[in-house]
Amino acid sequence: MNERSRAFVRSAFRNCYQGGGIVMPLKFEKREWGFIFFDSPGMRRHKSFSTRREAIDYLRGEVPRHVYYSSAIYSNPSAPRMVDKGWEGAELIFDLDADHLHVDADSFEEMLAAVKKETKKLLNFLEDDFGFSEDDIEIVFSGGRGYHVHIYHPKVWGLQSPERREILDYITARGLDIDRIITTDEYGNIFINRSTNWGKRIHQGFIEFMKRVSKMKEEEAIRYLKSIKGIGDIKAKQIFEATKSDWMSRASKEGELSWIKNMPPPRALKEELLRQVKVELGEVDEPVTADIKRLIRLPGSLHGGTGLRVTPLTSDEFEGFDPLVDAVAFDGDKILVDLYSETSIKLGDENYSLDSGMNEVPQALGLFLICRGMAEFKGVV
Repeated sequence: MNERSRAFVRSAFRNCYQGGGIVMPLKFEKREWGFIFFDSPGMRRHKSFSTRREAIDYLRGEVPRHVYYSSAIYSNPSAPRMVDKGWEGAELIFDLDADHLHVDADSFEEMLAAVKKETKKLLNFLEDDFGFSEDDIEIVFSGGRGYHVHIYHPKVWGLQSPERREILDYITARGLDIDRIITTDEYGNIFINRSTNWGKRIHQGFIEFMKRVSKMKEEEAIRYLKSIKGIGDIKAKQIFEATKSDWMSRASKEGELSWIKNMPPPRALKEELLRQVKVELGEVDEPVTADIKRLIRLPGSLHGGTGLRVTPLTSDEFEGFDPLVDAVAFDGDKILVDLYSETSIKLGDENYSLDSGMNEVPQALGLFLICRGMAEFKGVV
């Protein structure tokens, strides 16, 4: 981003902050704040605010590119040394980011959809297995490539890193003995032990797996099944035919699926079923949950890498949320940008196919392209 582009983006961010939208975190006066700016390297942190007005005025005056606050609350949040801050507790945070989930997607839109699917799985774990209610949970679109999930239940505030890692181990199935859940009897039948939450979840995942295969054309289904190590042509055809049987339709209707004849599960098939139901947090982002002093993006702020708004959501809002529509923070006049290479993208309610070179685009799209390093600002139309 050149100097002219930085000046334009910073001005747009300032105007946006004048309009409000910032959501102050719980006990914000006890949080440490951190900022990354447009014109200086590194992060400026160890900042605190005693009032909402003070924080908002700071954002409007300084106009940071990225805004963060600590998951922890402190007795002295502005102390320059962590040891002097006086840790009093921390909310529980999960960070699901496409950069760390090995998402296979052909577009930014598909990538966000894949991360949303993982976030839904996480929410199911938190509600069904841990008993958190919707009132305990806040979902936040990060403004970039994923979602943050915040847990505010009183029992999580005092958890130390080891306890938080145990929660991670559970939802990512680390250490889970899949062979004790999916077994094969002497007649070659699959038996799924549904006496635990994990067993019930894998059972449901198996039903969904079979339904998905049943909807494929035979050639596509066999190709997909053969991609699972240990399944060859004969076994793939048997599985595909099983999905079309009367038994399968009856099992789907009744929700009963404890065994299937002639389908001994190779290890890789068990791992495939496990992969479909466990939460893929990614090795890099798991430390976010275990870290009791982590800085996380401020809801309502702008993401300096996209220009999209960091958007807080209720569970009901999350279901229909489209980040490339609902997190767009800008409108206004069109601008002229110099695009480095041709690109196709969806933003707002429009799909755009742009050639390299000069393009006249809506301000929101222009800011998205500039912030992502795909274009430079050339002027207001």
